[in-house]
Amino acid sequence: MSAKIDAVPTVKIDDEGVYKYIQIKISDETKNRQKIIIRGFGYADYHADILDEEQKGLTALGLSAKCIGGGRIRKEGKTVIVYGYSIGFGRCDHNLTAEAIKAFDPNLEVTWNNDGY
Repeated sequence: MSAKIDAVPTVKIDDEGVYKYIQIKISDETKNRQKIIIRGFGYADYHADILDEEQKGLTALGLSAKCIGGGRIRKEGKTVIVYGYSIGFGRCDHNLTAEAIKAFDPNLEVTWNNDGY
């Protein structure tokens, strides 16, 4: 168990729109524990912008963070589509992202595919 990792929300995404997202593997080296988190925001021109912003808070908690891939999210009302890839970080496991979003909000209808950029 790692209180630091448990304190980090698994999913943080914008409420509406089409935007870039990434998966970040966070690690608490003192407890030998890891977790994959999902972050997606419309402010990001690049996937790396999200990592740069998130890494500040994670580092302050004493956690290491590594982006393991990215893509895009289209969220309209209760419908979410996870797709695409990041040029800089590559494609991640969109199924993992879709399942994490469903667990975060069971009222959402979440699908995924590997189409598009």
